[in-house]
Amino acid sequence: NDGLLASDGSFRLELSGGYRGNGRATSLGDFALNAASLDLGNAASLAGGANVTLGAGNLLVNRGRITAAGDLVASAASLNNYGTLGGGGNL
Repeated sequence: NDGLLASDGSFRLELSGGYRGNGRATSLGDFALNAASLDLGNAASLAGGANVTLGAGNLLVNRGRITAAGDLVASAASLNNYGTLGGGGNL
């Protein structure tokens, strides 16, 4: 994704392959993204107006910004964070 994915409510995306890019994905409610791998570039932004849940079966690489107004939960076999991970609740 090098564009914009946005929801005024909850956002949920389930991918059998990988998610990568420098775009934005955002929701005013809960945000969930699950993929085989996540590779977020320097300009990438994932943001949730409530809880954010990320799942990567293999590798999660973040060079951008991942934020949640509520809890931020990230699970992956391996996590490499070179950017920002932030949550208003639990991290």
